[in-house]
Amino acid sequence: MGEDEVIEAVVEILRRELTELSDSEMSKCLSIWRDFSSKREVGRSRKPETWAAAVYYLFMDQSQVSRDRVTLEEAAERFGVSKSSVQRRQREILELMTVGFLEGRYSPGESSKRMAETGHPDEPSAVPERLTEEVEKDLYDQFDAVRSDLFRFAIEEFRDEVPDAEEEFEETRRPRQTDVAFADWFTLDRESSRGETPLETYLRERADIVPSEVLDWVRLWGETEDALYSVREVDAETGKLTLANPMTGEFREAVDYSAAAKLEPGLMIVTRLFPWPDTLHLSGDLEVFSVGLVPVSARDVIEETGIDPWEVPLTPLIIIPANLERVRLMKEGLSETVAFMTALEKIGPAAVKLEAGDESQFLPILDRYSQVIRMSLDRFGLDIDPSEQIDEFNKPLPKDKAKSWSEIGQRLSKSLERPEFIATGALSLLLAKARALEGERELRQEDFQWAEDRILENRALLDDVIKSL
Repeated sequence: MGEDEVIEAVVEILRRELTELSDSEMSKCLSIWRDFSSKREVGRSRKPETWAAAVYYLFMDQSQVSRDRVTLEEAAERFGVSKSSVQRRQREILELMTVGFLEGRYSPGESSKRMAETGHPDEPSAVPERLTEEVEKDLYDQFDAVRSDLFRFAIEEFRDEVPDAEEEFEETRRPRQTDVAFADWFTLDRESSRGETPLETYLRERADIVPSEVLDWVRLWGETEDALYSVREVDAETGKLTLANPMTGEFREAVDYSAAAKLEPGLMIVTRLFPWPDTLHLSGDLEVFSVGLVPVSARDVIEETGIDPWEVPLTPLIIIPANLERVRLMKEGLSETVAFMTALEKIGPAAVKLEAGDESQFLPILDRYSQVIRMSLDRFGLDIDPSEQIDEFNKPLPKDKAKSWSEIGQRLSKSLERPEFIATGALSLLLAKARALEGERELRQEDFQWAEDRILENRALLDDVIKSL
């Protein structure tokens, strides 16, 4: 089959097979294939059904909050192809492009193209009529109008800088790799050829047009950044979301009608939150990281374990190396959110294997941090080796003990720098657990207090740990 024949065959197969999808869902599903096939030759494929199954799997993978999850095996069976071939094809797609969530946004390349054509990433979504009595529609519309004007201004004023900016954006790993994330970064964070961000130029040149009280709010957008949030509560009728920052414990109330209709409590999302007089608003899109530990893109790797990665609990053996890895990555210059995500990407699959009884992937992770672990335990005379007591260390924290550990973080969050604070989270849990095991008893709340006191009395240890990572 020729190139065009394969492309059209995949489209026809998807349209014929996926009759349960709505028109908008089908459009987004086909967009994955069209975007991919426009960037890579696919004409050598003898079985377009394999491509169709891979696209279907990825689309359902990104739409998991509104439909039942689909496994690779189910996708392969539906299209009559092998699981291994679907796995290979979906990885090819993921390697070439970042599949977005909710709004069908993909790569920085799509961002610059759409911005060049329209002046802003996407048309703002209108407030649904059924909600107009429950929200302050004028404020919501004003937010969308100002945000659109800002991005339109940025692309018109700095159009020639978009290609170079796109390359710069792709070279640095960021929490969101969507076109809206690119637009946010290009407009709010990146210094232009004029020595200031497009936002700063906008604030100056719109001073005689836009009310000063509005510009005061827009100015605050330049202080925002992508962050990881846990979705705690969702009210689809009012569009309200309650989000928690897992790294600081802070709660945020926000409004986003599209997201509230599709998200559910427990999901981890990455987005920016823009302040506005009524409330915080999501940045225009978001990326779902995971309900549990394992990123969406890694789930197929550990399917054979028989363990649902979304159900793997947070245990000391996950928290300790994850926090230490976060600190190491932050020292290399990664933002806190990217470091958090990257650490879980490395540790999550091994944690799932461990839950299935396979220690082979997790032992090298413990060995990587053995110097830090041993140094910390030896400092307080604790003769415990986590690698020899994996089952004990791998027991999930009971709720009351998890609360005690969390309270340490709350007490120390304002007195320590972020790398120190994160490292303390790992060390306090390591020391408390080791102390309980050496006493051959269950973990107690007093163990956490003891660990906190020892760390604060031995700040040199904290410095040594961070230096050695």
